[in-house]
Amino acid sequence: FITLSVTAHFMGWLTPEKIEAFVQDTGVLAPMVYVVVASVLVAIWVPRGLLSMVAGALFGIELGAILALVMGATGAMGGYILGRRLGSPYLEERLDEKKGRSREQQIIEFIRFRGFWAILTCRVCPLVPSELISVTSGTTGIGLVRYVSASVLGMAPGAVLYAAFGASILDAESRWLTWASLGGFALLTIITGAFLFTLWKQDHSVGEPILHRQSSPDRG
Repeated sequence: FITLSVTAHFMGWLTPEKIEAFVQDTGVLAPMVYVVVASVLVAIWVPRGLLSMVAGALFGIELGAILALVMGATGAMGGYILGRRLGSPYLEERLDEKKGRSREQQIIEFIRFRGFWAILTCRVCPLVPSELISVTSGTTGIGLVRYVSASVLGMAPGAVLYAAFGASILDAESRWLTWASLGGFALLTIITGAFLFTLWKQDHSVGEPILHRQSSPDRG
């Protein structure tokens, strides 16, 4: 997807004028199609950040951020349902296809033990895979209201930054916005990374794995 987009841009097939004309010609159908297609893609482990950038490039910062948040929330529900219905075997199968399993397992344990606050913080952090959070939340049985509220609140800052970055890519006059959004990503990563590391140290300070402790799925 990224290769095709870059190639199309440099070949002149993908320009701001052509994108704007396409969106205008498509009308209200364009945002609806985007949300449906992107929600399905994010539910099958396509990075939410990439799809949010596409929203910014297609629809601008304001509408792009709103659509990215709607897409993220819808995709998060899809992942939650997958985790709820298919359970831990599905999650284990997905992790078997990925490297860095120990890091992924730490995230899973953290979400299972911390509940609402873990989901909220992991959603904010750009480095944590979105679908891993969704499927893990479904397998742990955390309440739907807690899950949705934590997810929407956590995804909101990233939706704005991703949309801003996507909108600035094809606009030579908005390079400042590119750097501003990158700075925002760095700030979110540092803050949430430090917070997650602190909580992780607290959870492991007693030398007992989180999964072996007594915990409630709705904790948080």
